[in-house]
Amino acid sequence: MERKKYLKRYRELHREEIREYQKAYRRGNPKTKWQMTKWRKEHPEYFKKWKEKHPLYFHEWLQSHPEYFTEYMRKYRHPHDFSMVEEAIQIQKELSKWTILKDGFSKINYIAGADASIDKEERIISAGVCLFTYPNLELVEEVSAKKPLSFPYIPGLLSFREGPVLFDAISKLKTIPDVILFDGQGIAHPRGIGIATHLGILLNKPTIGCAKSNLCGTFKQPKQKRDSSSPLYLNGKIVGAVLRTKNYTQPIFVSPGHLISLKTAIYVVLACGKGYRIPEPLRHAHTLSKHVLTS
Repeated sequence: MERKKYLKRYRELHREEIREYQKAYRRGNPKTKWQMTKWRKEHPEYFKKWKEKHPLYFHEWLQSHPEYFTEYMRKYRHPHDFSMVEEAIQIQKELSKWTILKDGFSKINYIAGADASIDKEERIISAGVCLFTYPNLELVEEVSAKKPLSFPYIPGLLSFREGPVLFDAISKLKTIPDVILFDGQGIAHPRGIGIATHLGILLNKPTIGCAKSNLCGTFKQPKQKRDSSSPLYLNGKIVGAVLRTKNYTQPIFVSPGHLISLKTAIYVVLACGKGYRIPEPLRHAHTLSKHVLTS
């Protein structure tokens, strides 16, 4: 009650000052962004209310302050610490507000594939990440990680099971990829945040989800020829594509993760094919994760 009274009293006394901050901030005044940082430290209670009411402005401010971005995102980097499904779903809802479905790059020089494997008996999970040049697809780098398995299998919550070990492996890369392919969903997800979107937001990198099966949504089977595709619908919106990457084989389910459009995601996935159903970076990442698991 005391905090509520304080907030109410503060708003009454500083109503005009707050409006000026918000108006000037919308114009992108650099000086005001510095003032906003100072204001956040002096009045954390009201700043929390402001970021909840104006998520887009808060996102813009956050991107211009990388040191606070790291601080803000740290609590989401290890979601395996949360054992309750309700808490995991709440994290997904919070992070889904940050999804950007526009191309966040001008050119792709390096592309990575990331996949995880699990030993259910030993309760161990491993991750493999393979970096390739693009579009020549020459292998440049391989990294891996291994951890105890600490989150159960729950459809729609794959990022809490595989995300921590994948995050650790990606962090070991010496060369930063321009795009990362994940064996999982992007926005083709009940809450719009599959593993590709989840980790794309945490890493602030363009990501694509390439799943072998459908999690949710409706679609029509594409033609049997390579490059054929059909839209994947969820709640009346197109969230991905059912893409045939090889003649007369089962299609894969492609959806944008973060900082990439669906059109570009489809183009990139097709460009990563070498006569197989699964894109080359993901094929290598899967093999590497299996090898790490047994070594």
